Amino acid sequence: MDMTLSIGRIGALAVALGIGTAVAGSAGCIGIAAAAPDHASPSPHSKTEHPTSRAKAPDHRSRPANPGSRTAGSVKAHVTYVKPVAPAKSATPAAEVKPAVSAASAKAVPAARSANSVTRPRANSVKVQLVSTPTSTSAAQLRTLSSVSVSSPGSGNSTTPTAPAGSPLALAIAGWATRRTSDHVDSALSSASISAVPSGTTPADSAPATQPVALSPTAATDAARAALTSITAVRVQKNTTATVKAGKATVGAPDGETGVVSGSLNFTTTGTGTPTYSVSSQPVYGAVTVNSNGTFTYTPSKLARDLSAVSANQNTATFTVVGSMGSASASQTVTVPVLATTINGDSTAVLQNVFSNLAAGSTLTMASKTFYHSGVLRITVAGLTINGNGSTLQATNDATSSVQVLADNVSVSNMTFGANLTGARYYDMQQHKLVIEGNHDSVSNVTINGSAGAGVFVYGAGWFNLSGITVNSSRADGIHMTNGAHDGTVTNSVTNNTGDDGIAVVSYIPDGKICYNITINNPVVNGTTWGRGISVVGGQNITYNNIKVSNTNAAGVYIAAEPSYNTMGVNGVVVNGGTVTGANDNPGLVHGAILVYSGNAGQTVSNVTIENLSVSGTGDAAERQLGLILENGATVSAIKFANISIDKSSLLTLYTNAPKSNYTTAGLLVGGILVQV
Repeated sequence: MDMTLSIGRIGALAVALGIGTAVAGSAGCIGIAAAAPDHASPSPHSKTEHPTSRAKAPDHRSRPANPGSRTAGSVKAHVTYVKPVAPAKSATPAAEVKPAVSAASAKAVPAARSANSVTRPRANSVKVQLVSTPTSTSAAQLRTLSSVSVSSPGSGNSTTPTAPAGSPLALAIAGWATRRTSDHVDSALSSASISAVPSGTTPADSAPATQPVALSPTAATDAARAALTSITAVRVQKNTTATVKAGKATVGAPDGETGVVSGSLNFTTTGTGTPTYSVSSQPVYGAVTVNSNGTFTYTPSKLARDLSAVSANQNTATFTVVGSMGSASASQTVTVPVLATTINGDSTAVLQNVFSNLAAGSTLTMASKTFYHSGVLRITVAGLTINGNGSTLQATNDATSSVQVLADNVSVSNMTFGANLTGARYYDMQQHKLVIEGNHDSVSNVTINGSAGAGVFVYGAGWFNLSGITVNSSRADGIHMTNGAHDGTVTNSVTNNTGDDGIAVVSYIPDGKICYNITINNPVVNGTTWGRGISVVGGQNITYNNIKVSNTNAAGVYIAAEPSYNTMGVNGVVVNGGTVTGANDNPGLVHGAILVYSGNAGQTVSNVTIENLSVSGTGDAAERQLGLILENGATVSAIKFANISIDKSSLLTLYTNAPKSNYTTAGLLVGGILVQV
């Protein structure tokens, strides 16, 4: 049941007593009833009393026996029902309320008057205009949302009385409503009936909601007229149309000194209320604040600006703001520019800040240019992916020229690491060009152009992956794996003119850790100014597949336990397939093309297989093609040379001082002819 249509006596009584409103409703609406003016008591703006300020109480004894019959003396208080309609753009819908019966006509109508006759009202007509507003609207707000006009009888003019403070509807009409005495109101309301009349109809067009109760024509009409000239029910629809929509933010330029960016969010809203804003997602680097008027300020951190300076695509910051009004909300993502740190020459501080403080697991795509660094650079963020994007990190100081990957799960690719191409050889960690110490690190498509020490130095790392590495002109080994490095792969790597071994696995006894489970696939060694092509000098389960070694200062393939560097022994090494060309071109050094050497006392070189190789162009001073040498009481066992093809030369095919029981040979061809050794 819609309570708006059944305000009844309580609502009318509330109005007549001057409370101002009677509220009842359902489905999110409110019903409001108020009494129109009566001439019995003074207007709030009048000091004189109307001559007809007293009315007789109705005589209940004259009530007819049949309460359902409509008599000439009964009074019908009409309820005008206004459907909830959204306010039109040009005007606000209005409900017009007219008095049911005037005082003069009520006194003049005989008892037998026809129910169809109409009496022209002489009381003021009231026009109430009220915009749709939430039920929670305060009295102070309602003052600006509603209006009322009063037309005097016989006049087209209207005036707007001043609405006193009070209940919301009083702001519209109670400014001129007056109050009857309680005995008159009681009498009038006890005999009044209320029926719902849709807007735009007359009482005759609609059946009454309840049957009227007959009174003495004169007493009932006069009293009811005095108490209730008319009753109006206004349905005010609860505002359910409030909306918040994200707009297109206005973004200013960064401040030239601080990098601060200001702008406006430009949310759009409909309905009443004031929107509020909250930042649901801050920028990754830097912070944003949002003001109550919808403007924002982004302040970049130093890291944000440094990142903008070295990155190809991280020169902006993004954040998300939620705008809310009541139950309505919307989110908006804003992107602002980040002013890059100015780099004048040396980039060490900027690069180090980025490499140390990026979020774990993030990706850095470098700007495609050369960054000069005079100090060691250390990558300490776990899970960091660095796409060099063709950039170069160029060292300017040999003593502190290293770039070190110290964290786990780091990936480095598509970049060049540079240092001076000439100079003294260095040995410390700070001088090897690219150091790998973390576990599960990978380096791919990287070029080393010059290094004061080794080109790539894998120090104790596990589960590493080096792919597509090119090392040019390192002053020590091209790729050096040591200090217990393990479970790694090196694939498709190339070394050119290295200062020592091209690719080496080395385990030193003082380190206390042997290298193990390392596979090197498709290595290419093009020249060494000192040292061997590929080597294992202390290690377990090391495999080289499909080697291509040329123009080495010493042996092309070297498997050993050395006394001079106090290295560990060897167990389980395989060199399978490939070529060795132009080995041992140093006339002052006798290694041969392939050398297995055990010279560190107490260490053993065992389970070594070298097979499926083609050897050619070995230097004349090498004296031999293959060598198996024991010194200083060291031992060897299970050494195998198999399926090795050697070009025709004057060199000895195999030289060894090891017992025959410690090695085997098979399929040795010299100039295409099988030989026994």
